[in-house]
Amino acid sequence: IMDILIAVFLVICSTLLTLAVQKKSKPKNNNEKIKKSMKNKVTASKLLDEHTQEFPKKEVIKVADNVYCAIGYGLANSIMIEGEDGLVIIDTMECVEVGREVMAAFRLITNKPV
Repeated sequence: IMDILIAVFLVICSTLLTLAVQKKSKPKNNNEKIKKSMKNKVTASKLLDEHTQEFPKKEVIKVADNVYCAIGYGLANSIMIEGEDGLVIIDTMECVEVGREVMAAFRLITNKPV
């Protein structure tokens, strides 16, 4: 149960961080949004590249007993919680292809059913 609580806590923290960043950068009205969008067009590619460099390689990290996190595979992290007779996968990624790649990495750890 502690493993599940830790994994849920990690997901909640990740979500709260994402919401805080979105709220901080959210324009106050549509005119500001348009101006900001036009102003940041040149830097969007650079910012995306910088974010990508934070996770240069694909790997599965053991976070706690029976809790693993796949990073570097896509836009989000995918978490696997291993129970006694099965798995819980949190965030199946942004597309089927990346989800399959993450699942293949998780399968190197266990073959329990999802």
